[in-house]
Parts: sequence; C-alpha cells; structure tokens
Amino acid sequence: PLLNRAANYFEQRGQGKLVVISSVAGERGRGSNYFYGAAKAAMTAYLSGLRIRLTKSTQGRVQVLSVLPGYVRTKMVAGRQLPALLTPTPERVAADIVRACEHRRNVLYTIWPWYVIMAVTRHIPECIFKHLHRF
Repeated sequence: PLLNRAANYFEQRGQGKLVVISSVAGERGRGSNYFYGAAKAAMTAYLSGLRIRLTKSTQGRVQVLSVLPGYVRTKMVAGRQLPALLTPTPERVAADIVRACEHRRNVLYTIWPWYVIMAVTRHIPECIFKHLHRF
C-alpha cells in the first residue's frame, strides 16, 4: 500500500523517482532463506509491473528503480566471512543508486559482479542448483 500511494502521488505529479531496495535473493530460491527470497522476488516483480504502468501513464517521466544489492557491509553481516569484492559499503551502494537515478536505470545490481553472478545463477538448471549448497 505504501508504494501504491507513492506511485499514485508521482503519477498525479507527472514526474519523480521511486527507488526501492529489493535483493538478489529474490532472483533464485535458496534453501537457507526461501521466505526472504520469496518476499524479495515478489517485491521485484511488483516493481517491474509498476515500472511498466508508470512508464505508460507518465510517458517515462516517473522512474522506478529496483535496487538489487548483494551483501552490504553492515552490522547484519558483521563477523561473516564474505568476499570483500562482493561486499560493498553502504556509502558505495548509495553512490551507485545516485548514479543509476542519474542514468534513469530500471534495475541496479550494486555492485556490478552481482549482475554476472545472478545471470549465471538464474540459468543453472533446477536439478543441478538444488545440489549446490553454497547458495
């Protein structure tokens, strides 16, 4: 409902930017966090539909940006052994979001390696993926 209200506001205004943080976890179900992944998948699909609706109704003057970060160096992941190259700071994520808004992107994988990782992950057949315990 909150995003619907924001979307309606921007639609009536005729312009604006709606930036929502979802997650790469919504790209593929995992045994360790499938409830979280399901919620993020629903959010990402919702944003895709909303982006289509607002593009048509405002001739593209309302941007809907879906942000799909991987792990971010916050208290939530403190103490976990995560690859530094795949774990940006919140400041880096924020800078990437600003840049994506400036370039009117639809989807942002911050940082860029997540785009490649998830492109590969999405294409692994389910019969193989279910045996990969790393994800």
